[in-house]
Amino acid sequence: MSLLQSRFFFVKSDLQQAHNNNLIKIIMDLIALKYIGIGLLSIGMAGAALGIGNIFNSFFSSVARNPSEVSKFKAFVFIGAAFVELIAILALVLAILILNHQ
Repeated sequence: MSLLQSRFFFVKSDLQQAHNNNLIKIIMDLIALKYIGIGLLSIGMAGAALGIGNIFNSFFSSVARNPSEVSKFKAFVFIGAAFVELIAILALVLAILILNHQ
């Protein structure tokens, strides 16, 4: 092997090593973004918990003002709570899907 060929071999191996390092950094960034996305989905679950608290707070305050109208409000409260809980379950399912995606 001549001096020029040996020099080219080292330059080529250095370029491959640099490319591999950049590829590893990109993969690590994508993994970090996956966990950031899961964290943002947990904010959606916290929002659903606040929504359910707000719904039942309004329900109890309206029942305290007018106890005879409980039967009218009860169905709407549980329907609203079900929709808010659906959002929380959707956020949980999306977080699990993102976590298990390869």
